[in-house]
Amino acid sequence: MRFLIVSITIFLCISCENPNTQAILGSWQCTEILEEGTPLDLDVSVINFSFNDANQYTYQGTLTYKESGAYRLVGNKLYTKDTIDTNALEKLVKITLLTADSMSFKMNDAGKERILKLAKTK
Repeated sequence: MRFLIVSITIFLCISCENPNTQAILGSWQCTEILEEGTPLDLDVSVINFSFNDANQYTYQGTLTYKESGAYRLVGNKLYTKDTIDTNALEKLVKITLLTADSMSFKMNDAGKERILKLAKTK
């Protein structure tokens, strides 16, 4: 009986795992940034993310901006906490698309909707 209860508990924990957990792993290159539906005139080739299975991420942005730290997924919400800047607050973006090779984030930047589109590189 004890084996049955433990087996059911393990099964339920595994089956409840967020489907985004494995899909987000790897390196991602930005392909486009939209603000209020209009593409921003930025060099998106320098913008990239990587996520590993130890719940750590790195981010390289424009103007040599970098972040690195911990991330967590709750449903389709991605929370990141930069540990380079000790005063940084946790950030939240909504994952609107996540497939084997594509991902999109939706966020709010100074009251404007911003969407980052990314392609998996590895």
